[in-house]
Amino acid sequence: MSNLKKYTLLGGLFLLSLGPLVGRLWPASTGVPAPSSFLTGSELLDGWESHYGTIRTMSVSYTERVLSAKAAETDPNFLDRLVMIEHVERVEDGMRYHIRYSTAESGFADSKSVMEHAFDGACTAEYWGMEKLGTLERGLTGRNVERMNSLKHYLLSSPVASPVYAKEFPNGIPLFSFLLRELAATTSVRPILERVAGNWCHVIEIVDKNTRTDSKLETDNQFKIWVAHEKGFLPLKYQRYKNGRLAQEIVVQDISSAETETGRTWYPVKAQRTTQSQKRGKITYQFETHAFAPNLKVDKNSFRFDFPNGTRVVDRIMGVSYVVGVGDYAEEIPLVHLLQAHESGSGLEKEGHGTSHRGQKRFAEEKKNAQLAARQEEARLARKRFQELKDNTVVAEADSKHIRAKTFLALMTGLLITFILFLLLRSKTRSQGTEDG
Repeated sequence: MSNLKKYTLLGGLFLLSLGPLVGRLWPASTGVPAPSSFLTGSELLDGWESHYGTIRTMSVSYTERVLSAKAAETDPNFLDRLVMIEHVERVEDGMRYHIRYSTAESGFADSKSVMEHAFDGACTAEYWGMEKLGTLERGLTGRNVERMNSLKHYLLSSPVASPVYAKEFPNGIPLFSFLLRELAATTSVRPILERVAGNWCHVIEIVDKNTRTDSKLETDNQFKIWVAHEKGFLPLKYQRYKNGRLAQEIVVQDISSAETETGRTWYPVKAQRTTQSQKRGKITYQFETHAFAPNLKVDKNSFRFDFPNGTRVVDRIMGVSYVVGVGDYAEEIPLVHLLQAHESGSGLEKEGHGTSHRGQKRFAEEKKNAQLAARQEEARLARKRFQELKDNTVVAEADSKHIRAKTFLALMTGLLITFILFLLLRSKTRSQGTEDG
């Protein structure tokens, strides 16, 4: 009897050890073996590009916060510069964009934490709520905020600068397209589908061996992408390995869809993203989408905003500085008129390809530069006003001298005429006296 119990216990432990493998091949939720893959890498690429590669305009609202962070030994003070939470509202259409950004826990309810930037195709307007400072200038500025859109990280649509695809993708080729096009020769699809967030996914594996000439070291990059083919080819999981170590991972936890005129587009509602590097350490972010509308109709006013009253504005287009709501200038020339006045002849400047850098130091530097620009502009205007006053004084003095000269000339002319008349009268009197005599 004791031997029977012993063998029964050993058998049970053996079956428990097989549990993870059995659960992977025969999920408990279905009770059937996992299906086989039926799409190739090129077909998965075509499916993804047909849904996400065709998105030109979008409106998105999201929050991304740091769940956990461990600084690297090389930079233990990095966490002091790390932004713990970001609230973003963004509308974009190619190069045009309008973004509201806040790092306060309360989000946009804290007006002092709000930063707002917009480019309408001609001019860039920027506003910093903490200083109540605004700027206006032609073209793009090249700031990272022009590209800031964390949703694209999770869709794998962040733009990658590549001269090979510059003609087809002048603003950068999406990451998903870049990987499957550039590394098609080393791309494979696992034979069995796998579940992520309750959805069957094709698993793409990509190997990139690149010999770096600068360091003469071979960098081995591996990429794995879990694509939900029944959910519009939405990526639900992504891993990037560098020299065999996991450098980045994205795991989608919940999804939803948006209905548009072009069809249904799926997107992540909740997801986690983990990055790990020797420079920044290990950071895990929690992402949540509040609203998403792809391929929406936009107009010029979608990329414009009005500065709040009391904002000190440095207008580098007009070459002036003023406070909104104070004085006649702000009343006579509203912001929208300033933008429209310079829209036709501004031209478009080259857009930078940088991605969002998370750090309060960046924003502090931008604010500092904006404040310095404001002071320089005010100093320039003060010198201009002083020069105008000086010029007016010189003109006034010249006019005064001219008037005095004319007055003196008129007086002398009058005295001369009087003297001549006196001589004529005297001569006539003498002549009459001589005749009488």
